[in-house]
Amino acid sequence: MKIDLNKLDDDLGGDWFHHIHASSFGFLMKLGGIKNYEVEKDDIIIHKEIMEETNFPTIKYNVITDKGSHIADKNEVKEILGKSLVDYVKKNKKLPFACKLKKFFKNGAAQIDYNPSQYEKFPIKILPKDHGISDLEEFFKDLKSEQVNPAKPQKEDKESGVKQWEIASSSDKSKVYTVTQKGDGSFTCTCPQFVFRKKVCKHISECKS
Repeated sequence: MKIDLNKLDDDLGGDWFHHIHASSFGFLMKLGGIKNYEVEKDDIIIHKEIMEETNFPTIKYNVITDKGSHIADKNEVKEILGKSLVDYVKKNKKLPFACKLKKFFKNGAAQIDYNPSQYEKFPIKILPKDHGISDLEEFFKDLKSEQVNPAKPQKEDKESGVKQWEIASSSDKSKVYTVTQKGDGSFTCTCPQFVFRKKVCKHISECKS
């Protein structure tokens, strides 16, 4: 289905959106103000806004439903991801993108950390009784993680005109920032300099050039 991200009813303004594809754990950053955006049921749209006189963003999680979306807390998001993670492992015999087995608990539970970016972190606790799995250690044994982000930026359309680039950090090659050019020609970046200081960074300058 397609939705207008600008019309999400979460009391936040601006167009700072991220997208978690619940079925594949694919992750897209800084989507921009897209009016005709493709989503699926149980996908999660993360909306952020830095309010006046604050240094850190306010975050709202919007879960996609058959009839639109609803606001969820982080616990509900982790429950959705937990179910999707087990389904993904059963189908693909590996952990989803950006997921890592953290530890097992004495009660038989397991913790999988989903860290699709340096700012988004979801410790997911899997309980055997919730998924009908008697032995989670055996279930997760020797599983490798998907290395490629299965979510790709949606094709630019005439209405949105959004373009995106992924730029590696010059100081830490393990970090990748996403630069977005919106339909009105303005640029945003996911690096700390732009996110917290709202200053044009070298990543935006690189894309402009």
